Amino acid sequence: MRPQDLDDHAPIEPDDGLLASVHARGRSFRRRRTAQRSTSGTAGLVIVALVVGIALTRGETSNRRITLPAASSTTVATALTQNAITGKWRPTSITGYNRPLTKPPLGWEPRLSFNGRGSWTGSDGCNDIGGTYRVDASGMHFNHDFISTLVNCGPDIPDFGPIESAARIDLIDDQLVFSDADGSEIARFERAGVTARIELSSTTMTAGSTMSGHVIVENDTGHEIHATGCGGLFGLTLANDKIHQEPIWPSCARDYTIPVGESRYPVIVLASYDSCNQTGTDGLQRCIPPGTPPPLPPGDYQVTLAQESPIVPVPPPIDLTIEPPA
Repeated sequence: MRPQDLDDHAPIEPDDGLLASVHARGRSFRRRRTAQRSTSGTAGLVIVALVVGIALTRGETSNRRITLPAASSTTVATALTQNAITGKWRPTSITGYNRPLTKPPLGWEPRLSFNGRGSWTGSDGCNDIGGTYRVDASGMHFNHDFISTLVNCGPDIPDFGPIESAARIDLIDDQLVFSDADGSEIARFERAGVTARIELSSTTMTAGSTMSGHVIVENDTGHEIHATGCGGLFGLTLANDKIHQEPIWPSCARDYTIPVGESRYPVIVLASYDSCNQTGTDGLQRCIPPGTPPPLPPGDYQVTLAQESPIVPVPPPIDLTIEPPA
């Protein structure tokens, strides 16, 4: 079973030891059913938070042959070598599954990882899966050892069964494309890069209060990423259809390194306006004693990742409700 909290765990890499830790079964894969911006100057702008520190880092199938496609004028096919497929791959589409292939809504990010030495691991969004494979001049071969953990995840998980039964796998335009015997596409995976997600301790908070959270970065590029920020790399913003915010970044420069694997960056959500003055003019809110910005109005908001320069793709926002003070 996967750990529920990975703060103290290194990212899972495909190796033979991991494969031994999951329960084999005769057939590994279970078949499943399938802002609006304010126009009054800076009114409504609220910077929720900037990062206050650096990272805390840390079955049986047929032994079929999967052959290469002929190159065409519209696609670029690459030979399926160990080096070409080594690394982590994320699905962009799986036939029969129409929800986002992300965490959330899935409990775990679906993936396939090839270690370049004949072993692979992955996740279908709930269960850890794995096995062995080989690559030779005739293509890629899956062996008779698909294995999986046995968590009952319900019907709302992508079905990796057809991937097990794929008649061929092609590496086209740097994407792994799984197809059936008729040539219909079953699934498509892209090479993993850098992703981020927002993690909050709650989806409700009281007006004027603060809440801590994290930005979780997954760097699967295979190398460190170097960036410059002031007080941190990331912040969070709150906005809804009446209040729109733009982050205000301090003027300084500090070097940061985003390591390979998972890293965690602390952030603060502040349910108050970002600025004020004593008169409530010039598009600003009137300060409240002892000269601080007033609380945001109760209502539904979205928490969005902010970054001074583009380091990671912006993840989906998180819905958050601000409640009146007690």
